Amino acid sequence: DRFGHQAGDAVLVELARRLTDATREVDVVTRFGGEEFALVLPRTPVQGTRRLADKVREVVADEPFAAGSVSIPVTVSVGAAAYPDHGLSTVDLLAAADAALYRAKENGRNRVEEAEPGGRTTPRGAGAAR
Repeated sequence: DRFGHQAGDAVLVELARRLTDATREVDVVTRFGGEEFALVLPRTPVQGTRRLADKVREVVADEPFAAGSVSIPVTVSVGAAAYPDHGLSTVDLLAAADAALYRAKENGRNRVEEAEPGGRTTPRGAGAAR
């Protein structure tokens, strides 16, 4: 918002490119909401999910995004969840990843938080349970 819609659109396009470049051909990168993206990593264990999430965070933060003549620093907060460790259904996995994302933002942003084991979730705004 601070740089205008055109700059925001340019950042989203570049972010999608960086995410796609950081993932495998079998992975799915999709825009999930206004400023949120979801990555689906088939046949990837928890450790691999965490490793890729850290890589994505670094790839995004390492180089500012260009939007016309403006250079925009961007960071990402990541909530990571893996099947079956954090849920058995798409709904459960998304809820677990969302709760982890909320914790990442609450704990300082520009970080990766892994979902709680067994799919325990804390809804946004309710505070993270430890």
